[in-house]
Amino acid sequence: MADGTKAGLLTSKEIKEINALKRAREKNSTFSERESQTTKAVIRDKTGKRIDPELIREQKKIEEEKEKERMVKYQQWSAGTTQLKLRQEKLKEEEHEAKKAFTRYRSDEDLDKYYRNRARADDPMARFLNKKKDQDKPVYKGPLPPTNRYGILPGYRWDGVDRSNGFEKKLMEAQANRLSRAAEVYTWSTEDM
Repeated sequence: MADGTKAGLLTSKEIKEINALKRAREKNSTFSERESQTTKAVIRDKTGKRIDPELIREQKKIEEEKEKERMVKYQQWSAGTTQLKLRQEKLKEEEHEAKKAFTRYRSDEDLDKYYRNRARADDPMARFLNKKKDQDKPVYKGPLPPTNRYGILPGYRWDGVDRSNGFEKKLMEAQANRLSRAAEVYTWSTEDM
């Protein structure tokens, strides 16, 4: 055969000799399979510099971890930080309530605070108590804002900037013209008297 092995029936001594020759050839070869498995491929970038693949993998892992952290932050921000705080506070309150006994008596301070702070529609003193809450809202202190049909002043809910398409202005002008015409017609009709 081409590699030097004999064909046909062989004795055990001949098989041992053939195997020994094969092993010797493998040892003498300059580039054996084992060496090819242990040697690493040389990776180069576009400029021809050598690149370490392990270093690249580590950098990718670090970048992936940073990206995961960034995504977690964005998910929290998109959910709303205030809403998250409110949920956490609500969970704390629920845990506090769950630790209490099932039955509640008149001596329960939390229940008493709840009933005292609750707003009732038929409470005559509620409007006086609500005035304190209304005073916390900011009040507009700038130049006179454009008029609107509802008479709303800028402040807590509106900044005073006219973002309309001009309908409000036309409506107010039409009303003013109607009133002035009515006054003019009245003066003309009573002039002769």
